[in-house]
Amino acid sequence: LHIFMNTFGERFEYETNMLLEMKENHIPFVEEKIQTIYIEDNKTSHFNPITDSIRIYSLIFKFLLSSVFSFLVDIIVFTAFTYLLSNSLSQKDLILVATFGARIISSIVNFTLNRKAVFKSDKKLITTIIKYYIQATASFSLVYVFSSFVGAKGIIISIIKMVVDTTLYFISFQIQREWVFNKNKGDKNG
Repeated sequence: LHIFMNTFGERFEYETNMLLEMKENHIPFVEEKIQTIYIEDNKTSHFNPITDSIRIYSLIFKFLLSSVFSFLVDIIVFTAFTYLLSNSLSQKDLILVATFGARIISSIVNFTLNRKAVFKSDKKLITTIIKYYIQATASFSLVYVFSSFVGAKGIIISIIKMVVDTTLYFISFQIQREWVFNKNKGDKNG
């Protein structure tokens, strides 16, 4: 009962969040069929397909916006580094420094947005940082493993990276919601 008193949302959004809380906390439930009666073609319903759908899917929308914003930060910082350092580093070192610097900054932005605005996590900062960067390291590791396995070079490595990063994007929401920023499994931030 305590879990449901702290569940976020109103109306249809609350119902969806309640089901997610039940799943996260391993609370069993049984589906019961009921008869639906629509009075006067359901004129009394307060369900607004647009606003209520936005409320229901707002967590996914926030995650998408966080990802897009972080991507833009990554590209802008990468471009700035390459512009500012182009005369002082070799091409290889320039790409390495620009990529690494941009990823550090954009990952901090992404972590902060996901922790505060998307998942509203109150877990210990150090716990979520470690888990977040373990999850983020998966991209580098998988690209390295797949590239080494097939002996890829040049553009093939970029294609492998795009496939790996795209695949990880689609599962990273679930990983971050269930593992990195999970609200209900201990470690409160004081």
